[in-house]
Amino acid sequence: MNASFTSDTGERSDDMQWIDRVFDYYARYYQITMIAAAGNQRYGNHIGSPAKGYNVIAVGGTDDKNNTIWGDDVIWWDAALQRGSAWKNPKRDDGTYGDREKPEVVAAAKDLTLLNENNQTYTDSGTSYSAPQVAGLAALMAHRNPDLYDEPQAMRAIIMASAVHNIDGPTGIPTGQDLKGGAGAIDAASADTVAAIGYSDTLQYPYPACEAPCWWSNWIHNNLPSTPSAHFPPGTHRWYYFKASSGARIRI
Repeated sequence: MNASFTSDTGERSDDMQWIDRVFDYYARYYQITMIAAAGNQRYGNHIGSPAKGYNVIAVGGTDDKNNTIWGDDVIWWDAALQRGSAWKNPKRDDGTYGDREKPEVVAAAKDLTLLNENNQTYTDSGTSYSAPQVAGLAALMAHRNPDLYDEPQAMRAIIMASAVHNIDGPTGIPTGQDLKGGAGAIDAASADTVAAIGYSDTLQYPYPACEAPCWWSNWIHNNLPSTPSAHFPPGTHRWYYFKASSGARIRI
């Protein structure tokens, strides 16, 4: 599900709003991949709502300079309008920071050519156009591997792990930093490669070791006795294995 909007209240602070919790609920209990625009800095750098949700994929925006060269891409910012991709991390309920990184990923946002309801093209910018790119990628991934339809946690992990195009700051998501680009800009080809091979709740643990890009997924839920994941209660752990060559670049 894509949400190319933000609430006015949500863009004015770092506090969680009711709509963030609603989106969280649908991801957690209805197994829906929830995707939302990070916001366009209307009132500062605050991530908008519903993108603040823990289980929501917040999507920021990039300026790709209208070319295919990765090296000159930057986080979207319009100096004339004083608008750009929001990136400030939300607060916990106790008012402190540090329990999640927002946005999770970024996608093109600057000077996109779009089609309106009258079949006419126009140009516009904003994270409202970045988020549907991630939603479209999620749909393609589910088409590639139908096991991903009701695996939002795996979908999120794949999209983030495959976002190897670093835009701002260090690669990955180190603890204690407020990154503007999250895990990086989405890479559909990499995401497709990972999505193709996966091990979901339909299989009994232990799962086979990955010898190529792949994914595993378990729901931690004690109220689903009919599924293998019911045997994975909160507070326990499992082991997963993969094989890789020496010197290979790996994201987990």
